[in-house]
Amino acid sequence: MEEHHIWPTHLGGPEDGPKVWLCGNCHAKIHYAALRLIRGKRPREDDAWLQVAAPLIARIVRAMYQAENDPLDDAPARIIIKIDKNTLRRIHRRKRDRGYPSLQSYIMALIGLDLPPI
Repeated sequence: MEEHHIWPTHLGGPEDGPKVWLCGNCHAKIHYAALRLIRGKRPREDDAWLQVAAPLIARIVRAMYQAENDPLDDAPARIIIKIDKNTLRRIHRRKRDRGYPSLQSYIMALIGLDLPPI
């Protein structure tokens, strides 16, 4: 189980916003269901799971819609990478061990983009 933002920070959610505990599989399924809805398709998961996950899926769909239809000129670009679960767990562990508040801040520091704003 891992803690995840209810309103994803990469879609404009606040860093200190509310969070929920999810297993990696459910986290992926929620994002996948949201993407299918944005594309006008029905999620593939069973109805019982969708009923439980619906509030989280709806939050992500709203955030994705807002990000795509109301872009800000100075909004940060999104980068999506695919990595296996074990690597992601190791990265999260290192992030916590080094005291970073978010995965984004840890990755930015790793690639040297943790410079203060001008």
